[in-house]
Amino acid sequence: MSLDQTLEGYFDAWNARDPEAVVAALSTEGTYEYPTMGGPESGDALAGSVGTLMWGFPDVHFELMSIDALDVTRAAAQRLMKGTNTGAMPTGPATGQAVVLPGADFFDYDLEADRMAKVVGQFDTATLLSQLGLQAHITSADMDRVTKFGFGLRVNASRTTIPGALSVTLIDIDPDQQFTLSDATTKIVMEQLGNEAYLGSYLASIG
Repeated sequence: MSLDQTLEGYFDAWNARDPEAVVAALSTEGTYEYPTMGGPESGDALAGSVGTLMWGFPDVHFELMSIDALDVTRAAAQRLMKGTNTGAMPTGPATGQAVVLPGADFFDYDLEADRMAKVVGQFDTATLLSQLGLQAHITSADMDRVTKFGFGLRVNASRTTIPGALSVTLIDIDPDQQFTLSDATTKIVMEQLGNEAYLGSYLASIG
């Protein structure tokens, strides 16, 4: 196949919403990365990241705006990611918001393997958060062994009763449990809003 045909197969894999097919579109050592990743990923790790995106956006679709071959082994593409956030994401529970997110992908093609050797995706994370109805907060960098930063929120039941009790709960979880915890916490808080004795909560996620 040619670079153009391999590019077509790569985007077909994404639009088929098949994490394994996305990985298979890359060479054995091929990597993919985008702004919210910690760095390039391949194999099972990449399949997991792709699966997380598709869990959050079950109808995700990539619409190609342009593809330009720079030479026989390099290309750049402009595309729109379209989808509705109906599943939990690392940012929190589903928002139900639709996104139309412009972005660009840069490709290195492995002629011998007839697969992509490297894909770097770029998009504006602030635009993504805004389209999801979320706020982008900038925090200080973590201070190693001293302080870790995160984000917090206040739930206010708008009741003026004098507090009768205060409870503090700390939950330590592995990263793969974050969706379960987020869903359970949301359910508990929503139930408590109907409790006349509930005044509110402060919630924080650190790390």
